[in-house]
Amino acid sequence: VQFESGYREVYKLPESGFIPGGGTAKRVKCVETGIVYPSMKAAGEAVGCAPSTIYDACTESSKTAKNLHWEYAR
Repeated sequence: VQFESGYREVYKLPESGFIPGGGTAKRVKCVETGIVYPSMKAAGEAVGCAPSTIYDACTESSKTAKNLHWEYAR
């Protein structure tokens, strides 16, 4: 799905957040666009950066990822 902001939603995980063979995913939200991604991997793929960059922005060890602010979704 393409959004007006130019970012896209890559894929959706099951509601449980369980990743087959990988554990659970934490949903993350881009503050500027309001888009909630099912995982840091999905967010990274959508905006073109590594999931670890999204993690750093969520934990405030870095202020932004791809010039966007990130937080854990509730």
